Amino acid sequence: MPVVALLAPHASNTLLALLTPSLPLLLDARALDVARSLSLFLLRGLFGIWLVGGCLCTSQTLHLISCAQRQVIQKDACLKAGELVKTQDEIEIMKKVKHPNCIAFHDMYDSKEKLYIVMELVTGGELFDRIIDAGHFSETEAAKCFKQIIQAVSYLHSIGIVHRDIKPENILYMSTDPDSPVKLVDFGLGKIIDIHGSQRAHMMTVCGTPSYLAPEVIQRTGYGKECDIWSCGVILYILLSGCPPFDQGKAPRLLFQDIMNANYSFPPDYWKLVSQEAQDLVRKMMVVNIQSRMTPDQVLDHPWMRRYNAGDLSKENIEGVQKRLRDWQATRRLKAAINTFVALLRMSSAMLSELPDEATQEKILQKVRADPARMEVQYQCLCVLNMPSQRIVFLQAHTL
Repeated sequence: MPVVALLAPHASNTLLALLTPSLPLLLDARALDVARSLSLFLLRGLFGIWLVGGCLCTSQTLHLISCAQRQVIQKDACLKAGELVKTQDEIEIMKKVKHPNCIAFHDMYDSKEKLYIVMELVTGGELFDRIIDAGHFSETEAAKCFKQIIQAVSYLHSIGIVHRDIKPENILYMSTDPDSPVKLVDFGLGKIIDIHGSQRAHMMTVCGTPSYLAPEVIQRTGYGKECDIWSCGVILYILLSGCPPFDQGKAPRLLFQDIMNANYSFPPDYWKLVSQEAQDLVRKMMVVNIQSRMTPDQVLDHPWMRRYNAGDLSKENIEGVQKRLRDWQATRRLKAAINTFVALLRMSSAMLSELPDEATQEKILQKVRADPARMEVQYQCLCVLNMPSQRIVFLQAHTL
């Protein structure tokens, strides 16, 4: 799609705008200088449209963004969903964050009806997808990416930011380059806290992704930045074993009981090739007592991390990790696709116990069919999980 990118000539606060036939935007004429045509593609999100592009330049200013993604947010949609304030809070957090392992905020433009956000583009994919696709995965490679995650968390805590939603989906690779850094993304649930006060900061809101929630978050008695370390411990457990520490098939109430009691173990079949130092680090990050839980700096100084820094960690492939990760990812994504379909069903009926009429059922089915990305994910998950009969039913339903 051809598009013209316009750069407003401000020395300190560059405003970026995009003009396309489908997304008209009028800026001050003084901002219109010499523009360069680009090729962009669109990614539609819950409240906005992501536009992905490259280099921007004018005769007065040369501003290079090697890769940038621009989100165009409709304010009326955010207002109806009560999300505008949260979006503005997220922007304030992103403005403070400047670290090589955190996604970078470039600029924004706030118009009457739309909010334009320009951020760093990351194209390397999710952390676990990268591991699955790799031909080899060892403790050394696990430590390489995990160290970057902890460095990001250490930085955030040092400037008074708690992420509160650290999970694999929010850890992306910058590019497809083999030596690409990882980036911690999505500060939508982030919180700015006072790190200089005499009292320890307490947050009360229960938020995040259930499998990665710290015990103190679930208990609703108040929690602090330590919750991020627990989440990182869950990620390290999955990195080294290929499966989550808690049974994902349990009902939420039982899952939360396991979390609050730290009811996890290290099955020998999955951990026999993993060092004792690595298991010790997981235990010291996933400990219920926050006074005993490690800080980011203590994690970075743990013997397992010191062995990595010295080049002394095992480079032997951890057999089975990639296959278990692939199966777990497929199950997780299939569950997400099913949840989407269930949500559509719920929205179609005032009473959950009532089935929608035939016309409503057809409308729901058309909505699901109209989302090719979701349909593709469902089919791919069924393929990975080796469910041939379900794939046949799925294809028949999709082509009716």
